[in-house]
Amino acid sequence: MDLSSYQAGTAVPTLNRNVIHGVKILIPDEQLQHKFNNFANSVLIEIELLKKYNNDLSQARDLFLPRILNGSIAA
Repeated sequence: MDLSSYQAGTAVPTLNRNVIHGVKILIPDEQLQHKFNNFANSVLIEIELLKKYNNDLSQARDLFLPRILNGSIAA
């Protein structure tokens, strides 16, 4: 699929829906879609978990670092 010949002018005015509608795409079968969905979901769940861990660690740092620096907690 070579669409580079359509990249002329601002906002690519020569690339329109008539050109795009003629482009053939492959759609994976349902089993492959489910496999990808399961994999992608597990990755997204892991991302959310790591975001939570990162947030928890940031809160702990913000709580303890000032106390360590002022000496109220021994390092």
